[in-house]
Amino acid sequence: MSRRDPFKQHRFPRDVILLAVRWYCRYPLSYRDVRDLLAERGITADAATIYRWFRNLDRRSGNEPTVRIVPGAGCSGMWTRPTCG
Repeated sequence: MSRRDPFKQHRFPRDVILLAVRWYCRYPLSYRDVRDLLAERGITADAATIYRWFRNLDRRSGNEPTVRIVPGAGCSGMWTRPTCG
């Protein structure tokens, strides 16, 4: 049984998508920061596109991204970024 290629139907090459997702997961960067890093290398991508890449690849790996509330940050808590793999 063959697995569907998660990079099929994407405008950007596989290496660009993996690099953007790797930066987002490895370093404390926002999607806009990753967009700016790609722009410095001549690649134009929207922050929402990078968000979709992350969500799509993380779901396919079997890890659902989670948003956690940090305890002790008052009544409402404090949101943190989604965790990676």
